[in-house]
Amino acid sequence: MRDNRPSRRFTPILLTSILSLAVVFGPRLSAVAQGKPTPAQALKAAVAKAKQLEAQLNKLKANATKAQKAVSDAADALKAQQAATAKIAVLQEAELKKKADAIAAQQKAAAAATKAARAKAQGMKDEVAKLKAAVAKATNDQKAAEKNVKPQTDAAKKATDAKTAADKEAAIAAKALADAQKRAKAPMDKATKAATAAKTASDTLKKTNATIVPPRRPSPFPNAKVKTTEAAITKFAPTLAKAEATLETQTLASITASKAYESALIATNKMVSFSDSIAPIFAQRCVACHNARTAKGRLNLDSFAATLKGGESGLSFEAGKADDSTLVALIEDGSMPKDADPLTADQIKLIKKWINTGGGLNAGVGVNDPLIAIVPKRPQPMPPQRGIASRCPSPRLPSAPMANNWPARVITR
Repeated sequence: MRDNRPSRRFTPILLTSILSLAVVFGPRLSAVAQGKPTPAQALKAAVAKAKQLEAQLNKLKANATKAQKAVSDAADALKAQQAATAKIAVLQEAELKKKADAIAAQQKAAAAATKAARAKAQGMKDEVAKLKAAVAKATNDQKAAEKNVKPQTDAAKKATDAKTAADKEAAIAAKALADAQKRAKAPMDKATKAATAAKTASDTLKKTNATIVPPRRPSPFPNAKVKTTEAAITKFAPTLAKAEATLETQTLASITASKAYESALIATNKMVSFSDSIAPIFAQRCVACHNARTAKGRLNLDSFAATLKGGESGLSFEAGKADDSTLVALIEDGSMPKDADPLTADQIKLIKKWINTGGGLNAGVGVNDPLIAIVPKRPQPMPPQRGIASRCPSPRLPSAPMANNWPARVITR
């Protein structure tokens, strides 16, 4: 049979436990005698307190589990929301880009139409100028011809008189010839001379008639064409004005759409604004030594176009490759700005990000615009309000010095 008696090896342990309880609860037993709770009561209370704490712990654990689940659910919801937001941002960027490209194409077409209209208008103006020059030349030729009218008229009269005289001499010569034929040989010679004189007079008349040139009159055609072309220019003016207005409208619309697209890119860290973020750094820290007048190393940074051009070391940067850019190397090793504090880490990081995201220029900003014209304007302090000076007490002026009881006067000359 199994021995149910306690083993002897537990006896010392039991005695030790009894002694410990006696030591621990001995004072409490005396406390019972003094009206304090007994160890059983204290144990019961401790057990109840332990159960209460356990219940609170279980509740806290349950709440913690719920909270952890809520946190997990919130994290999942946040992740889903971020993904949805990113997707919406991508769609928005694509839509804005599509709109900006469409409007840019319209602006380009309007620019081409306006260029053609300007060329046509200029061609008509050139034609008018050419015709007016032809009219002026014809008028000058007419005036020159009119100056020659009197000499030509005099020459014609003189030739006519010579012809009349020659006709008379011819008649006389013919009569003399007839008479000479009836007479002797000597008069015949005279007749021959008379015939020769008649022929000479006839030749002179022909030459005189050839020298008579009627004065030219200017053709009415150039003047008529000038008026026709000027009328065409006047008629075409509304078309040109409409093309100019369309181009201006399309340009403004293109700039607005491009700015909206840029704002979306900047919000998603896909672009850095040159005018808002980069130009102020260049203007404050670089332009003093790198401008059009003082371009150290032939590097000019006072405009976007000049920045792209670079200097003695080549191009300032290559879009998308900040780490390979000369500009970044110079500002990172402290070579720029020279003899001045280096750029801050945030400024260098911003410039590198601008290059890596394309190194572009904001829409509506000219490539040759000076930096001072495109950097954001700092708010200026408000001017003092009117009336403040009147509320300030006026200082008392010292009385005028007296000499012989009369105030000294300042004599002005």
